[in-house]
Amino acid sequence: MRGGKSLSNYLKYIKIITIIMILSIALTSSLLIYSNSINKKIDTQSIDSLEDASLKNIEIMHKEVKYTEKIITGAALEISKKDNIDIYNVVETLEPLKRIYDFNEIGVITPDGKFYKSDGTVNSLENFGYSFEYAQSEMEKYNIGIYMSKNGRNTAYTAPLYDNNQNCIGYIYATYNSDYWDKTIKLNSDEKSYFSYIISPDGEIMIAPPKGNFINKNNIFDLTLEINNDAKSFLDKIKSDIKNNKSGSYISSNDNYYFKYIYYEPLGINDWYIISFIPLEFISSKTNSISYDINILLFSIILLFYICIFIIVILILKHNKKVISVLYRDDITGGDSYIKFEEDAKTLIPKYKNKAVFAIIDLDKFKLVNEMFGIEEGNKIIKILWKILIKYKNSDDIIAHRYADEFVAIFTYNDISEIKQKLENIEKQIQIVSEKHNKSYIKLSIGIYEIKEPNIPFEIMYSYANMAKMTIKGRNDLFYAFYNDSIRKQMLEIKELEDNLEEALKNNEFEPWYQPKYSTDGDLMGSEALIRWRKKDGTIIPPDKFIHLCETNGFIRQIDWKIFIKTCKQMKDLIDKGNNIVPVSINLSKAYLYDINIVKEFKNEIDKIGLPHKYIQFEITESDTSQNIEKIKEIISEFHKYDFKLLLDDFGTGYSSLTSIQVFDFDILKLDKMFIKNIGTNRGDNIVLYTINIAKSLGMETIAEGVETKEQFEFLKNNNCDYIQGYYFSKPLNFEEYKKILK
Repeated sequence: MRGGKSLSNYLKYIKIITIIMILSIALTSSLLIYSNSINKKIDTQSIDSLEDASLKNIEIMHKEVKYTEKIITGAALEISKKDNIDIYNVVETLEPLKRIYDFNEIGVITPDGKFYKSDGTVNSLENFGYSFEYAQSEMEKYNIGIYMSKNGRNTAYTAPLYDNNQNCIGYIYATYNSDYWDKTIKLNSDEKSYFSYIISPDGEIMIAPPKGNFINKNNIFDLTLEINNDAKSFLDKIKSDIKNNKSGSYISSNDNYYFKYIYYEPLGINDWYIISFIPLEFISSKTNSISYDINILLFSIILLFYICIFIIVILILKHNKKVISVLYRDDITGGDSYIKFEEDAKTLIPKYKNKAVFAIIDLDKFKLVNEMFGIEEGNKIIKILWKILIKYKNSDDIIAHRYADEFVAIFTYNDISEIKQKLENIEKQIQIVSEKHNKSYIKLSIGIYEIKEPNIPFEIMYSYANMAKMTIKGRNDLFYAFYNDSIRKQMLEIKELEDNLEEALKNNEFEPWYQPKYSTDGDLMGSEALIRWRKKDGTIIPPDKFIHLCETNGFIRQIDWKIFIKTCKQMKDLIDKGNNIVPVSINLSKAYLYDINIVKEFKNEIDKIGLPHKYIQFEITESDTSQNIEKIKEIISEFHKYDFKLLLDDFGTGYSSLTSIQVFDFDILKLDKMFIKNIGTNRGDNIVLYTINIAKSLGMETIAEGVETKEQFEFLKNNNCDYIQGYYFSKPLNFEEYKKILK
């Protein structure tokens, strides 16, 4: 019995040991798998975090560099306009910029190898402390430069100065000290979890972290002297990627290196790169505790194993919760992020089916607000809009700040009229806040898509709402629009026109049409050149279909110039063939009202064609005179210098109509058709009569636009309006038709 009992106990022990061994093997395998999974997750998250930090720093540096370049270039352009530029006077005028923009130094570099500081001192360029070299070629002289100091901590910006003959006579320079980048970009974290460096293409460190720099080298590639061939070959790959303007990453498997992770990305400035490291020391401090727990678990009882697993799970959940809280929270508003919005929408949209709308809400000209008043003021406005949107949010509505000035929302309703009322309330509250805080530049544009099919892709909903928003962007009469098929058709037409614009310019498809101007006695006294787009198939596209598009994408200046040339050549051709012609007025778009030199370009081209100046006049729209007043006054004066007449177009549509005729020396005033259509009403008659009398008292002639009826014509004639333009006498005519009325 004893033997049997012993054997039984032995077998029992063997069974227990076998079970423990099986459990240990299973436990070990599970832990090894788990450990490998943790390491991979750390790898992925580490590279992602380096990429995010790099991209944020790149975005910030681009904004700061562009902003500073704009300041320096603006100063250079203003100074270049002056005659007989004196370096010492220039340096004195730059001193206020140093104080306003907190530059460390500001001054001028001259071709003789000297640089003049705003404090009055003069030094040799050898002592400049930056890698600047005076431009040798003509092409180089037009470059805007950014340079790092030889210690890699300070930054210099340069912009060329020109004399009246457009010869480069020197460079304005301005510098920021090391504190500037320390405050602007984040090259390392407080817990030293990563370090980032700005480097040149050859690996030279241009900007290093302000504290905790763990690379005691001036060149990143010098690390190859202290690590093995595997890492050396990877650094060679970095060199190759930098040469080819590629980004990349590296995960080290060697515990003898300084670093565990590397990520690098083109900076987009001077061929520089941002390269980021997570030190091995930091990773080791994070992973040692996990390794220790795993080792304990390998030799501990099952209970301890489960306790440790529980702890690890809790840690992971906390970590995930922290990550989620960052991803789900918007930095500016403190509310939901766009990522959270997308996740919530997946639940909300099916729930409400046909009782919800997708809305995009943004502010008109927000970029201009940031440029004029600064990012901080822009962020204040975003917060104001966020608070108003939340104020009118239903319990089931979801709203999020997407980026810049754009918000997205899903509003729920029982009746669609509730949405319209909500939008009216939001807009009304915006106006109240605007007046209260003296922020008259806050103007909403809202695009709305009614969600009729819950399974439609989220991106399509956004696209439709955005299409609706673009149809009312910049309009004063509407601030929201609902998407419909006509909007889709309209946007497709606009896209088609935009795609064909460049080819149309090359093919000279834009041509002038002429709308005659008559005296009240019925005599032809002049005409206005209007743009028409004649496509290859002969189709005529009116200007209201493409002018706004061209103003937005910058094509308007090229088109205006072609119309001007064609008009002048056609008038000269008429004269050469013995026709008696009348003056033609050319519309000047806003794009021309920032450069006084354009007047001489117009004059020279007219002289080259051989057309007398009296046959060409220029029209400036009143709404374009509300800004840049002094510059426009100079341009008008320059036109008068060459005996060109100036017309104030669309009078009455601007913000300060009386200011326009009081401040600017226009020759002829054009009454806008919105006034003419109200002739026949007591108020309309009085406004037109008042306007004509004011113009007469200021020595200006008057033209009435949009005259269509005999009643309008008779009233204008009886009240001394000089000229009539409109369908009452003639519609716009193509050149062949226009030639006939001249005969």
